[in-house]
Amino acid sequence: MSLLTLMSKRLKKVSFTIFTVITKIAIIFTMAIINLDFSNKQIIPLKVGESCSAFSDRCVFVKPNSIWIRENNEENLILSLNSLPKESSIAKGLSLGSDRFTQAILSPDRNSISFAVDGFHGWSGIYDLRKNKVFEVAFIFQGSINKLLFSLNGQYLAIESKDAGGFSSVIIWDTKVEKNISWDVPKCVSGFPFDVRLKEWVDNTLKIRMKCMDDKEWKTGLLKIESEHIVFRKLGNGED
Repeated sequence: MSLLTLMSKRLKKVSFTIFTVITKIAIIFTMAIINLDFSNKQIIPLKVGESCSAFSDRCVFVKPNSIWIRENNEENLILSLNSLPKESSIAKGLSLGSDRFTQAILSPDRNSISFAVDGFHGWSGIYDLRKNKVFEVAFIFQGSINKLLFSLNGQYLAIESKDAGGFSSVIIWDTKVEKNISWDVPKCVSGFPFDVRLKEWVDNTLKIRMKCMDDKEWKTGLLKIESEHIVFRKLGNGED
């Protein structure tokens, strides 16, 4: 057997071995993706221009003047600016003045869509897919909606807003009873309320970040929902 023939056979064997290894790695990687569990992940709202996740069989797609649901590679119009209420149900007598959608998010139970609208005032609503009904859940006079965050079971929606003065606050909406759950925002030494930002949900407890104007660092607080009431606790140093 010539040296050239021997080298050719060995090269074919090595190539086959490399191909086999790569194929096994590809199969393992594919199975890992298929078996990923997304049920306990925080769902992040899509903003205008962002795309649905490749792993979502049903998700929201938001445009400046409309909100769509993408399902089975088809896009269906769900809401348009023209279909929204014209007057606020929270701030009676004030026009919503809806200029554009800024973000939207599908609830974990896939029964509702939360959205934020920008205009002269900022406001947030929930569209119930089963009832075909829009609920106004937050109205911010000359302000805006920063962030939307559903609890993992989809019952609670946390809305982070910014008022005309630049201070952020958090509102929590209960989708089951269809109303806001009020809580007293703690005050700083100066008498002004804390600047409050959303962090994450852990079961029925919402983690928030808090800061006074003179503070150098953000503090962490907990908003725990108990029987349609909110129990607030500020974490000490070293807690998170």
